[in-house]
Amino acid sequence: EGRGLTQADGSFVIELPADLQEALQSQSWTFDVTIQSPTNQFVTGRTTVPVHKGAFYIGLSPREYVVNVGDESNVDLVAVTPDGDPYPGAEILATVYEYEWNSVYGRTADGSYHWETSVLRTPVVTTTVTSGRDGAALISWTPAKGGQYQVVARGTDDAGNVVNSATYLYVSDPQNSAVVAWPRENNDRIKLVADKQLYEPGETARILVPNPFSGEVKALLTLERSGVSEARVITLNGSSETIEIPITGDQIPNIFVGLVLVKGVDESNPLPAMRVGYVQLNVDTAQKELAIDIASSAQKVEPGDTVTYTLTVRDNAGAPVPDAEVSLAMVDKAVLSLAQGDTRSLLDIFYYQRPLGVTTGVLLAINQDRLSQQLSAGAKGGGGGGGGGLEIRQDFPDIAYWRADLMTDANGQIVVAVPLPDTLTTWSLAAKAVTTDTLVGDATFETVVSKDLQVRPLLPRFFTAGDRAKVGATVINTTGTALDDLHFTVEAAGATLTPPNTDVTATVAAGGQASFTFALAVDAESPSVVVTLTASSAQGPNGPLADAVRLEIPVLRYETPEVVGTAGGGPPPGGGGGGCAPPPAPRHAPG
Repeated sequence: EGRGLTQADGSFVIELPADLQEALQSQSWTFDVTIQSPTNQFVTGRTTVPVHKGAFYIGLSPREYVVNVGDESNVDLVAVTPDGDPYPGAEILATVYEYEWNSVYGRTADGSYHWETSVLRTPVVTTTVTSGRDGAALISWTPAKGGQYQVVARGTDDAGNVVNSATYLYVSDPQNSAVVAWPRENNDRIKLVADKQLYEPGETARILVPNPFSGEVKALLTLERSGVSEARVITLNGSSETIEIPITGDQIPNIFVGLVLVKGVDESNPLPAMRVGYVQLNVDTAQKELAIDIASSAQKVEPGDTVTYTLTVRDNAGAPVPDAEVSLAMVDKAVLSLAQGDTRSLLDIFYYQRPLGVTTGVLLAINQDRLSQQLSAGAKGGGGGGGGGLEIRQDFPDIAYWRADLMTDANGQIVVAVPLPDTLTTWSLAAKAVTTDTLVGDATFETVVSKDLQVRPLLPRFFTAGDRAKVGATVINTTGTALDDLHFTVEAAGATLTPPNTDVTATVAAGGQASFTFALAVDAESPSVVVTLTASSAQGPNGPLADAVRLEIPVLRYETPEVVGTAGGGPPPGGGGGGCAPPPAPRHAPG
């Protein structure tokens, strides 16, 4: 924790010792920083930076997570620096371990029976590879047996720091030449394994089934999401077979593959048994995405200018999309820094990962014979888990433009002209598009509004009747020319400025700034105070410079409203006599 001042270029450097000698791996450090500007505005930011253990990292990516016995298995390796640049010349020791699972059905202390599983890691392949100029290398090997394998890569940087990485892959035996022992769980679940992490429509997914049963087994194969879209019965004959699932566009963004294995009584299975397995297949959403290009008619703009924006909407193939509905919102970036809202892309909102909406149940799960086998008499039961003249800037809205019903033309384009308000800020133009067949996309475009000479007010958000305060502004010279004749004036309506001389001449260096303050006394009866701040110079690099700001500041009072009401009877119709006085007017009681 500490504090300091920014340098002339606005930067501030934080230096901390990054000693990870005792750490086992890299760490992430979080910094919280609050900045106070010369105009007494506060901005708080947070960032997280990685502190790296070694000079490089090792990445491993199997080209296929499921391969067949006898087929070559390739694992891509890449060595990169912490900045993501290739790290050539790294000598990496790669070892492939075979996982041999041993499960024993034993009795526990409470008298019930459970599976206890252990694993033996046996190295089957050891090789050394060296990263090339692009930091890449390839680990290749040919598995001889089905089962689960782990690929471990280890390297050492010049400082002696050890860098590790690991990944898993699975081997299927289509010929069923040997039985693969898989880990046994104390439930009826198995883990299905997909050969890829992401599929494109048109591809075929290969799913490894770790079948714990021997002999022929019937299984119910389903494709599920919010409901069951497909179901069929298949036959499994081996312990590490694969099933193929064609991927279609209707399955975007994901689909679940369910498999229920049912095994009857035979010489290897004394009681009826079943297993349930699921795996989620992620489908690429690229074909559902629209690309929006935004072009601006001007790069450098000032308050009050009109900027024309041209939007072009294209599909995944790059073709223009006509009749796409587009919404446009141009919001002050300062407001977005306080209330960012939902930062997800429109594609993620429409095509987020869908949960599984199907519940699978089977009466075999509560078979009495199976329960009797698991529990002895009296044992405890268990539960399951679920640029011109001077213009005064006074129009400062938070939103410069908003339309929700724009439509692209035959060329997939929309052209809009936006008059900019008077705010010196960065405007963020957000465009969101959708078509009738639910192709979606979004984009943002930032427009910076600036002036060579800027007046930044130093004013409160409100006054109290009778206040005495100091007001003023900071004048910023963004040009490369010093201004020796800067004239700054302040005017106030609804208040009295002291000293009476409110016209000041000063010098502002190139790229520099100057601050001016004045004493102000608020009139007791004024509902608001209107302050006008003006700065001008005739020594601009391209001619005279000027800026002016006018703000109306409300005046509050320490009082509460008091409302009085009276009621009574009036004179009879046509008669005289007494009457009822009207109720008194509302008045305010001093607080």
